[in-house]
Amino acid sequence: MSGEASGAGACLYVISWGLERAKIGVAADARKRLRELQVGSPVELKLALSQPYPERRDAVAVAEELYRYFAGCRLHGSWYRLTVAKVREALARPATLEAPARARAAAEATAREARVAPRRGGRTEKQRAYERRRRQERTRKQKWAARLLAQGMTQHQAAAAVGVTSRTLRNWKAAPAFRHELERQHQRAARQPNSAPARSAKAPARPDAADTRRDRAKRAGPAAQPQPDRPPRPPAQQKTTAEQTPAIDGEQAERDGPFAAAEDQADAADPPRSPSTSQRDAVPIFPDTPDGHAARLAYYEERKLNNPPSSLLDYNDAKRGLEPPAERRARERRDNRTPG
Repeated sequence: MSGEASGAGACLYVISWGLERAKIGVAADARKRLRELQVGSPVELKLALSQPYPERRDAVAVAEELYRYFAGCRLHGSWYRLTVAKVREALARPATLEAPARARAAAEATAREARVAPRRGGRTEKQRAYERRRRQERTRKQKWAARLLAQGMTQHQAAAAVGVTSRTLRNWKAAPAFRHELERQHQRAARQPNSAPARSAKAPARPDAADTRRDRAKRAGPAAQPQPDRPPRPPAQQKTTAEQTPAIDGEQAERDGPFAAAEDQADAADPPRSPSTSQRDAVPIFPDTPDGHAARLAYYEERKLNNPPSSLLDYNDAKRGLEPPAERRARERRDNRTPG
């Protein structure tokens, strides 16, 4: 279908060739359309039917109704496998005759909805709420900036205090609302000449890099200076320190309790044959008792990452209740050693 205006007259045409081949379309001049199609057609085409309509949209409505009715006979495009007689019968159907009226009613309903309903690209309630918050925040910052400028701050300082760029503040100055607010703040400041500037009006100052390094050096300076020699303690303090030493030794003994208890049990189970029977070549030998197993597990758990993978394997053996190879070899050397 060509693109003439919907108000201009048009006609519904049926161009056929052969027995059951027909093309249904709409054009302002059916014979001209036939000549255009004949140029690229290898067969002879004939204008079998041409029915005029006062408005193009009426002819389009009838053609669309025929398209729906003959959908099962469609070959490709607007070519169908049917005869001209079938097209004439379809044109006499009530649904085809009522197609122009239905099209006009649908167009009028669409126009009414377009006038009443909002545009489809309108913003959602969430977007409107977000824009409302943005406007409120901008108004608050503009009032704050106007107050700071009225108190004598420069544009750069006021922008830094408010949290915007100098360019944004310069754009605000071009707005009539901001100029009005700035004038009102100037008048308010003129009525209160002795009022001190607000604490929040102080612009944040960026420390210089050199000053920062000097401050760090000053903070680190006293800690790096050597401490002077302290005078000897009086006898009373020395006595107090000596009294505290047994308490510290007691706490250390409590922390080393499991290992000390295991060594004592090993010495009790195996009579000493040499100056050191519970340890051979820096390998402790634990007794085959529940306490000895617990002490062995604690010992190897503490040393499992000192010399991997052997220390980790020893810990796994102790965890399963077995005697690690190093401890077994130390026990065998101790037992096989002849007494001196």
